[in-house]
Amino acid sequence: MESAAREPLFLASLAEFDITPLGFLSRARDFLEASELLSEKSGRFSFVPAFLACRAIELTLKSYLLLNGDSVKQVKARGHDLTPTLTICNARGIGAVVHLTTDELALLERSHKYYLGHEFAYFDVVSSISLPRDPGLAMLAPVAAKLLNAVRE
Repeated sequence: MESAAREPLFLASLAEFDITPLGFLSRARDFLEASELLSEKSGRFSFVPAFLACRAIELTLKSYLLLNGDSVKQVKARGHDLTPTLTICNARGIGAVVHLTTDELALLERSHKYYLGHEFAYFDVVSSISLPRDPGLAMLAPVAAKLLNAVRE
């Protein structure tokens, strides 16, 4: 009697357990570490660590949405909008997982427009003059770490 072909055990396990949210968190951690390392190494203001911290925040929020029912297609369709993504996460209970202070929320709101408008990534004279004076930008990495650590647990 022929035995039925069996799927390897690890493939069956992957089918039962969606690792995508963990993958998003892993990438978020990489962006956060890159932000922290660049800030420490350069010792000067740069928009790049702010961009990397915002990407870590974005991926962490999207991981939370994946853990709470969204599909990958849905989270990708949200683009890079931090504020609306955070609003959706709040509606789905992220506040019970992590408490963001008023200052942290205000920082995310300010940073959102620069991140979405690519001002952290692309050079423009106005941003180069005005944004470095925003001392809150250095707090993006700690906010990203706070979110990531809370969602990971």
